[in-house]
Amino acid sequence: MGAFVNFGADWLGPGRVLFGNRSAVVVGEINGTIWARTREMHELLEIFEPNAELTEDIWGYLWGKLGLRREVMATTLAERVVARGFNGYDPQAFAPGAH
Repeated sequence: MGAFVNFGADWLGPGRVLFGNRSAVVVGEINGTIWARTREMHELLEIFEPNAELTEDIWGYLWGKLGLRREVMATTLAERVVARGFNGYDPQAFAPGAH
């Protein structure tokens, strides 16, 4: 299982986390299959973030977050991965040939 998080938080110590802001939270299986455990994790995440998403394409979100550079976006194209945007960020703006 993989997860994508974009909210801000600071680790203060064992069992102590300072929550900074609400933002994207996505969960999905690495192989793209949605299992009962994936749905259960999604339901738990919705307690924390009501807009949490369940996806069959967690890699797209993870690659999308890395898409801050053209080299990474070129790799996604070569690997036939669709880099997914979040919170108004469009990784395709950094794809080779984007203006």
